[in-house]
Amino acid sequence: MHTAYALDAVLTEVTKICGPLIAAAVASHSPQLGVIAAGVLLVIGTSLVMFHPRADRTPAASGAGRGVLTSSALRLLLTANVCAGLCLGALTVGLPARAAEEGSAADAGWLFASLALGSALAGAKLGTRYRTVSSATSYLTAFVWLALALAPLAAVSTPSLLVILLVSAGAALAPMTICLFELLNTYAPRHMAVAAMMWMVAGEELGIAAGTLVAGALAQQDGAWLALLTAAAGGALGALIIATRKADLAPGGKPTADY
Repeated sequence: MHTAYALDAVLTEVTKICGPLIAAAVASHSPQLGVIAAGVLLVIGTSLVMFHPRADRTPAASGAGRGVLTSSALRLLLTANVCAGLCLGALTVGLPARAAEEGSAADAGWLFASLALGSALAGAKLGTRYRTVSSATSYLTAFVWLALALAPLAAVSTPSLLVILLVSAGAALAPMTICLFELLNTYAPRHMAVAAMMWMVAGEELGIAAGTLVAGALAQQDGAWLALLTAAAGGALGALIIATRKADLAPGGKPTADY
């Protein structure tokens, strides 16, 4: 299961390496073509899901979505995932803003690819090795590492240093996803697995929306450095929340609600 989660995370990061590079190449010729390519890929992906044979799964219980929020462990994971989204949303604005300050917003493609490269490499390494530390500890470590690696971005503009920092920061992303999956596997009852994942995705998207909004306003007023600092703050906030509530994710723990 651990290796399967790692494979899922790594393949996701591989697409995040290719996507920005393709977008950067296409945008240099025609931004409209990039939008068309994205639409075609979404149609293909949707079709693959629609026509894939249904998998057997445990039916969701009535009120499963609301039941997720009765577990302190799942509430903690949801809150942390909102912080992760805040970080990603700020990066979505901050990296193109930094690239634009240096000459071309399209150059943000290789910045995002560097971030994804670090994530893919870390995910591959994590997935092929046995861990002696708990998923909760690894999850906290990933947030701390992300915050520390992103913090210097606000003061760096040299391309080589940006690549090093982004690859380093990316090394936290896939492990963070893998640990989240493992923790959901532990704390989300089987009949609530889909609902729990729904909340995690919704929380991350909410964080991305908030991060994009805040970073956009800051970048417009004060420049890319403050948007990038917002990304580091998102990681730091997530680390602080997990550290203060880590007892809810104690090894061998169970959901606190009576399902």
